[in-house]
This record gives sequence, structure tokens and C-alpha cells, in this order.
Amino acid sequence: MTTYLFVELKKLKRRHTAAAFLLTLAFLAAYTFWCLADMDMERLNDVTAMVEMNVLIINTVFSPVLIAFLASRLADMELAGNTLKWLCILQPPASIYWGKAAVGLIATALFSGAQSLLYFAACAPFPGQNPGCFLQLFVTLTAVCSALFALQLNLSMRSSSQLGPLFLAIGAAFAGLFSWFLPGFPLRYLIPWGYFSVLCNLNMTYTESTRYTLYEWKNYPVFWLGMIILFSVVTFRRGCRRFQAGAGQI
Repeated sequence: MTTYLFVELKKLKRRHTAAAFLLTLAFLAAYTFWCLADMDMERLNDVTAMVEMNVLIINTVFSPVLIAFLASRLADMELAGNTLKWLCILQPPASIYWGKAAVGLIATALFSGAQSLLYFAACAPFPGQNPGCFLQLFVTLTAVCSALFALQLNLSMRSSSQLGPLFLAIGAAFAGLFSWFLPGFPLRYLIPWGYFSVLCNLNMTYTESTRYTLYEWKNYPVFWLGMIILFSVVTFRRGCRRFQAGAGQI
């Protein structure tokens, strides 16, 4: 399995994938520190809560597109010409699929870890009310991005054109963003793009008369975390079976 993992990593060379992740991280860093520089400490009760909510909202927009880009880069090389046919002769189809899945999961974990370290560095000077918030952010980002990658990889491996999965990710990102502003509407629980808001264990209350924002930490939604992890596992397994079945018909 390690050999197939390194094969997939070599395929990503000169594909601008790392640059896309680094640019996204740079934007997130710039946005986070801009929020802190423009912040009025007298108008909110918890800086770490404010930053975490903003990071999750930004991820709702950018992460689906970035994950779709990664999945398309992993899939489009095999879909060109007879490449997939020859690869399936040289190695088991399941190893091709799981090699790509492993690369994507590692990338999402590194991306989530980098954001969590950024969050820790930005909020270190400020006292917080939830010492476990940094770990919770990492778990949330990793779980949701992994689920999105599982879905996008399956779509990319079955699509002759990678524009379709990419446009789907863009539209779904806006659906996920829309779900933030309708907490009573069940959309967020029905689509994986809405789980950035589902797993956000924060309540925000804004008082217009005083312009004061009160953040309150809730218990982490372990049940919904389990649901999105289960979605990832099922999606990966179904995707592998379909890929193997499709490879057998080539």
C-alpha cells in the first residue's frame, strides 16, 4: 500500500496542488489576523470563539472547491486515453483507488492541522473559555473535509470532464454557507457541506443596542461527528466497489 501511496504522490508533482493549498492557507492567515487587528475587545466576550466561527465559515466556502480541485488532479490523469486500462493490468484496481484516497486523507489532515496551528498561534495571547477548542477545530475540519473528499473523488473518477464535479463543489459551497444563516432549517444536516456549521459547538448572540456579541460554548456534537465519519466510510467503500466494477468492464 505504501508503494501505491508514493506512486500517487509522484503523479501530483507539477500539478499545482500544493500551491493551491498554500495559497488558501495564506488567505486564511491574512483573514484571521485582519479580524484580530480590527477587533474591539470590549464588544465580545471570547476571542477564540469568534476566530473559530470565522474560520469555519471561511472553510465552508473555500474547502469544498479546494477539495474538488485535489480530487480532480488525482483522477484526471488516469481518465485520459487508455491510461486506466493499462494501470488496471499492472496493479489491482482497488490499490489505485485506495492510493488516491490515502493521498487525499493525508492532504486534508495536513490542511486541517495547519489551520489548527494557525488558530492556536493567533489566539495564544487571548484567554479562552474552552481549552479544547483547538483540538475540536482540527477534528471538525478533518472529518468534514475527508467526507467532502470521499464524495468528490468518486465523482471525479466517474466523470470524463472534471468541470462537472468542480461546478458542483462551487454550488454546494454556497448551499453550505446558506445553511449557516438558517439554523432552524434542516438543510445543514442533509448535505455534507453543511457539517461545518453542524459541528460548530458555538452559540452567538448579538445585541444591537449595545453592539455586544456574546459567544457561548456548547457540548461538542459527537453524534453528528459520528454521522459524518460514517458517511465518509460508506462513500469510500461504495466508491471502491464501483471503481473495481468499472475497471472490470474496460
